Amino acid sequence: MTDPAWLSIALVALSLAAAAVGLIGCIVPILPGPILSLLSLFLFSFARGWEPFSGTFLAVMTALAAAVTAADYFLPLRSARKYGASRRGILGALLGMLIGVFFLPPFGLFLGAFLGALAGELLSRKGEREALRAAWGAFTGTVLGTVVKLAYSGAVIFFCVRALLS
Repeated sequence: MTDPAWLSIALVALSLAAAAVGLIGCIVPILPGPILSLLSLFLFSFARGWEPFSGTFLAVMTALAAAVTAADYFLPLRSARKYGASRRGILGALLGMLIGVFFLPPFGLFLGAFLGALAGELLSRKGEREALRAAWGAFTGTVLGTVVKLAYSGAVIFFCVRALLS
């Protein structure tokens, strides 16, 4: 008869790998960081017979993953708007983030948001000061969204390691 312990060990290892890739995904936008981190919680729970984490805990972490993912899209736009960005500035920030990720990963995301918003605002014929202010808003929103994702994914790693050691 086959011993299922190897399967449990493999699933725990896969869970920890998903958590690590989830953390990386908070910086690399191609990877869905919080979603991979959430997957690691479910894998870990399954590997341990659903004992380490309660259903309530998993439901809360699922809701948080959804909220964090939504915030990652919402915060840069909201912040740019707060600092006076126009539609062109917001579109420039989005395009800059996409282009920046491919040319200067992972920091191109932040630099691209700033430069894209700046270019969009200057094309809208705003003054340099207003354009810089809007670009700063796009940059701070992007950084804040990344920090929120990192906090969530870091918490997931903490909970997995704590459950592994207990």
